[in-house]
Amino acid sequence: MNKTITRAQFELQTTWFIKELLNISEEDSNKQTADHVNSIKWIAGHILNTRMSLLSILTGTEHDLHFNALFGKGSPGKVTDAFPTIHEISNKWAVISSDLTGCLQNISDQTLASAPPFQTSVPDTTLHGLIAYMVSHEAFHLGQIAVLKKLL
Repeated sequence: MNKTITRAQFELQTTWFIKELLNISEEDSNKQTADHVNSIKWIAGHILNTRMSLLSILTGTEHDLHFNALFGKGSPGKVTDAFPTIHEISNKWAVISSDLTGCLQNISDQTLASAPPFQTSVPDTTLHGLIAYMVSHEAFHLGQIAVLKKLL
């Protein structure tokens, strides 16, 4: 795995994430453009939750279970008062992203070749494959945020 390229991909997506959330009001971040379409806030929280999950896997730190309940796979997706603000999500993204890119810079090839805690739909069954999946997952949802912004 080329750690420099992977780190650069996550850094690029951090730039896109921040750009997409710039000038989004709290009210607009909560809007659903149609039934069964998640809000910008939920999607932003979901990909942040994914980054937090990956960082937890790579470092062995505990994952934020409350955040996971709000934004994890299978969560309701309806924004409630329990949700952080879009500004809080953006700020947390900056902290997690810095930690993640630092971790990726120092990860060993042996760790990357190890089995991940769960398997995704990618053929690569190593931790490297899971990281590649996470990069694509983020890019997909960043595209959704861009489209939703245009609809607003």
